[in-house]
Amino acid sequence: MSYSNITPMATPNPVTLPVPSTTLPPNVSNHIPNSTSGGKDRYYLEALHRALATGDWAAAFPAKAPNGQLLSWGEVLRKFRKHTYAAGLTKAREMAEVAESVWTVGLLLDSGSGDTGGAGGGMSDLQTESEAELPVHLGDSVMVPSQHCDEARAIYESLKKSGAGNGEESPTTRRTLAYLAYALGDTAECLAHLGQLSDVATVGTSGDDGDRRTATLKVTAMDPTTSWTISQLSTTTTGPDGESIDAVGLWSLIEVMRSVCLYGMAKEKLGDVTSALSTYLNALPLVARPPPPFAITCELWRWTEMLLWRGVVLAALTRDEALWRVFELYATLSAGWPASFRAGHRCVVATLHLRACVLTKNVADSKHIVDGLRVVLAASTRFPKAGERNTRVEDFVDLIVAVWEVGGGEPGWIIEHLWWATRLTFNSHRIMRHLTRLLTVSGDTNLAKETLLLYVQIVSKAAQTGLSEDADTDTHFVQTLVSGARMLCKIGDVVTARTLIKAVRSGRLDPSAIALVASVDLAEGVSCLVAGQVDEAHAFFVKAVDGNPGAASHYHLAMTYAWPGATAFDLEKALANAGLAVERDPGEVRHWHLLGLLLAASEQWKAADEILEHAEALPVVSPAIGIEGLPVTEPVVDMLLMDEMGVPPSDGLLMAVQDHPPASRAEMFEHALQLRMTHAVLTERVEGPEGAESKWLEVFQWIAEQRGLDIAHVSKDSEPREEDSQPVPPPPIPIMIEPATPDESDARSSVERDPTTGKKKMQQMLKNRVHQGQARISTISRRVRGHHGNALRRTLSTPDFHAVFKQTVYQASSIHSRRKLGLGSGSGFNSGAPSVAGSVLQVSPPPPSPSLSPVTVSRESRLESDLWLMSAATFRRLGKIEQAKGAIQEAEVQDATNPGVWVQLGLYHQALGQMQHAVDALQKALWIDTECVAAAVGLAAVYLADKDGGRAKVDMVAGMLAHLVCGRGRYIPEVWYFLGKAYACQSRMYAEKECLSQALRLAEQQSVRELRQALGLCF
Repeated sequence: MSYSNITPMATPNPVTLPVPSTTLPPNVSNHIPNSTSGGKDRYYLEALHRALATGDWAAAFPAKAPNGQLLSWGEVLRKFRKHTYAAGLTKAREMAEVAESVWTVGLLLDSGSGDTGGAGGGMSDLQTESEAELPVHLGDSVMVPSQHCDEARAIYESLKKSGAGNGEESPTTRRTLAYLAYALGDTAECLAHLGQLSDVATVGTSGDDGDRRTATLKVTAMDPTTSWTISQLSTTTTGPDGESIDAVGLWSLIEVMRSVCLYGMAKEKLGDVTSALSTYLNALPLVARPPPPFAITCELWRWTEMLLWRGVVLAALTRDEALWRVFELYATLSAGWPASFRAGHRCVVATLHLRACVLTKNVADSKHIVDGLRVVLAASTRFPKAGERNTRVEDFVDLIVAVWEVGGGEPGWIIEHLWWATRLTFNSHRIMRHLTRLLTVSGDTNLAKETLLLYVQIVSKAAQTGLSEDADTDTHFVQTLVSGARMLCKIGDVVTARTLIKAVRSGRLDPSAIALVASVDLAEGVSCLVAGQVDEAHAFFVKAVDGNPGAASHYHLAMTYAWPGATAFDLEKALANAGLAVERDPGEVRHWHLLGLLLAASEQWKAADEILEHAEALPVVSPAIGIEGLPVTEPVVDMLLMDEMGVPPSDGLLMAVQDHPPASRAEMFEHALQLRMTHAVLTERVEGPEGAESKWLEVFQWIAEQRGLDIAHVSKDSEPREEDSQPVPPPPIPIMIEPATPDESDARSSVERDPTTGKKKMQQMLKNRVHQGQARISTISRRVRGHHGNALRRTLSTPDFHAVFKQTVYQASSIHSRRKLGLGSGSGFNSGAPSVAGSVLQVSPPPPSPSLSPVTVSRESRLESDLWLMSAATFRRLGKIEQAKGAIQEAEVQDATNPGVWVQLGLYHQALGQMQHAVDALQKALWIDTECVAAAVGLAAVYLADKDGGRAKVDMVAGMLAHLVCGRGRYIPEVWYFLGKAYACQSRMYAEKECLSQALRLAEQQSVRELRQALGLCF
């Protein structure tokens, strides 16, 4: 449709309004020009219209005289009449009567409710107990209180008589009469006046959406010298003193906006909701964008907000497809309003907007809406008094958590809003509940634990004192404690986890809630599994599957069925349960990972390889729904409001609390990387180390891709660049060459290289391949490290490995001093003085990423360090000693406190026949972690292989391994094997037989990787 132009005066000459500035002085009256270059008649014409546009009806002095004297409303009207009548300004008398009527009605409306609508106050909306919820009232706006109806009626009749006496009523008089009629409750009379205005009638009857978007309305003001187009308001400017603003034209725009809004409101009163909504939607082009300044156009914004507010509510109730457009416009305009302006309406609209985003899974642009709602709540709510609750803020908390649940991503910005909410609430259990969950996702498990315990304390005290409003529901309480117990198990705090589970079982767990009881059984089973009680854990997992056969229950049951040495070990049942877990949640990487490990344990190599390949194709981070913003076809939002009673509570949008803490992005990355580690190990088991070499390169390239680094694929046979190969010159040490699958005797022998044997060509080819492979690894390593912004030196610039261990007295000072003193610039490791025992490296690890928590950075560094160590083991088995050495050095760069670094260093020296250096390195690993299984096994192998070691070393090995089999090494076959060997050296044949039998049993039940290492214990 096209809007008809409003032309009440004959052939007016259009003039362009200057654009209002976006920065305003605090005192509106200062905007009144101080010069009289246009004459006093023109000055007071502008002054009166400015006062009307400002809309501060109760102001003592809304204007200034040219000499700076403050003027009251009555004085402004008096001077306006005096100077404009004398100048013979057209329609001056009518304008004075209209202005006085609008001012008086504004005062009458202000005397009623605080947020009355267009003409009244409504500047602030502080929360009261009766307004604590989010009400939706559409029927009582812009209505004069009953005690003032007689006065308003007299004004209406006077203006009506005055207009009739002047002949034909002008459009501005008709608009004012319609305003007064509606304020008096006379809807029919209001529509009669507005029906005589062609622009309003056209707006109310058009339904063409295309015309809604393109229509432009031309308005002619009272003064015949000023006619202008409304759309020009958004393209004009003003100086600091405000002199360039055409207040007359601005007031004309306000009258049009008010008339259109009143037309829709009158249609609402008559029950014609469709026409009312069409009126509001057709008027959207009238709204100026970018918005004009608020302070000098307050009355315009009152009516604009009223129109948009009612459009939002009606569109939500009728599920109109234009709802999204009104939402967007309201959010854009409200960003420039004072925080206290129409706070009640803005809370409702923002809440509806966010609810619509959640229900339609489109939350990409919700962050600025959340920020705006928080600003309004901060200005309109207060800290609750005794016995009160700040329900608006509590509902806000539920709403933003629902937004995060749909959109996913890092929860840091939600956590910041939750901490802010604690300053406007008192011991809110729902805030603590949400904080516990989100802090767990963010990786701050220590703070999550403290918040969880505070939540338990708040809810327990409320239940004891009988304050039902402050006590969380039994379902929420049980779900939160179950999820919290799983979180505590993840960080190893089994004691506190079991305390929470006991508290759940003691009173608030409904036995008839089968699924809830099953989640408690699952959590208790996880706590037993972490504590090493596999058989007890298995019993709880069986009960959990019987009560709620979900993916997590089947996953954990499969683990206990596949646990080497467990009483219930049954690989077939483990495979069946792992398959059920995959069926119920095919998007979870760990389900596929477990299935692949179990297939490998049953020696189904091809099937295991296919499963792991399929799992690698899964997205590392689950894609968030609606991450790209609103869809092309905007969906209809259903049931946003419940009639006109109010907005439904936002807790209804929340998803069911998971029985386990959701994985963070860092944890998802870890799961995907562990999967690829397993695939590389499987490849080495099937094809030998030669096949695994290229697999490790693929893993490193995958890490670089996940970090957004542009690393080109490096061909295995390509020549290394000079700058890549120069930092790692081969030192003059012998190279141990082992076959891909060595037998017992060949593994202990080296291939002697004699320059006179005529095999120089083969030696040179082997050396070139070593250098090329290490150059490829170095290239990827440097680019991956470059992601952290830290250019590390190549590790061979540090003291060589042989000089490290030339001391006769063992001192574990290098890594242990780092762990105690740190690796900052103030430590002594960067100085020129050498350390006591030396170190593989003299450089600091990369600084933590600012977007990740220290705990997350530490876990990631340890994981990448383990990756380098696994590749070092492969290179060592290939006989590529130099490449293995470089990988060990890279591992220390990633995590200098990793005991595995010293374990691999010991194996490196063992391969070179340097047994004392190997012993020193393995002992350092045990100093870092006294129960390091790999270090203990390696040290036992060295001591037991030493025929001249004596009885003392054998006894030490027996005691060390006997301690391990009671703890971390209970299910490790190598520990039992070497313990049996130690018992044999002690002539304890029966004990030897038992240990070797257990080692054989565990080896037969074990997969290519230990389940605890590859998958962890907590899901």
